Amino acid sequence: MPRTFRPATMAAMAAALASAIVSSAVAATSVGGPILTDTTWSAAGSPYLVTSSVLIGADSTLLIEPGVEVRIGAGLGITIGSAGFGPGTLVARGTA
Repeated sequence: MPRTFRPATMAAMAAALASAIVSSAVAATSVGGPILTDTTWSAAGSPYLVTSSVLIGADSTLLIEPGVEVRIGAGLGITIGSAGFGPGTLVARGTA
């Protein structure tokens, strides 16, 4: 027997389905803290959400590939090298 839904119920179901589709299609990668080995942020993990400040040290390199989106939270940042962790390198090549 077919089931009948009210328009408000249909709208709520459509909104829930759309939200589930969008959230699964845009999976984000949370990052933060020290990077002490060579690391690559690729498009497959994009967007990258910086949830605590990132420090690149110990002679390591962070490579951010073209097309990667990095979102840095308010008051946070990416530091390259420090007295305590030594030098680091950031390589970011974007697309035009």
